[in-house]
Amino acid sequence: MAVPREPTAEQLAAAALAEEIVRRAPQDIVFTMTFMGESRQRLLAFFEALIAREIEARGASLSDDLVRPFIDEHAARLRDFVMTGTALTRQYRLDEIERLLGDRTMITRVDLWDTLTDHILAACHQFQAQADEIPALLAALRRTRDGLGTR
Repeated sequence: MAVPREPTAEQLAAAALAEEIVRRAPQDIVFTMTFMGESRQRLLAFFEALIAREIEARGASLSDDLVRPFIDEHAARLRDFVMTGTALTRQYRLDEIERLLGDRTMITRVDLWDTLTDHILAACHQFQAQADEIPALLAALRRTRDGLGTR
């Protein structure tokens, strides 16, 4: 039988932060809709066709190498604008979600705490794994800044 290990300072700090955020959840957390799957693709295809028609109507050729990347980028921006705007008009507070789910024991908050703690720790570990590269990145930024300033 394995002996339980004491949590590290980082784990305790992450858990405390998650607890603080969950405590503020009724004021600070809002749930929004997210469009997924085929809906995203259909909206993208709609905007790709619209942009292609508008480009052709103005006399430009769709066979130009710059046109396809232009269409792809702008169609994705238009899709994201529509989906984000729509999602933001449908926001629900934590207590509304709990009421809808019949979550009187606040399991949603416990799940939120677990997820926050896990993601905080994952973000810390990811940053720490790359931290040795920081001095070189800062030096490169300094060289770039200094090089631009001398011109």
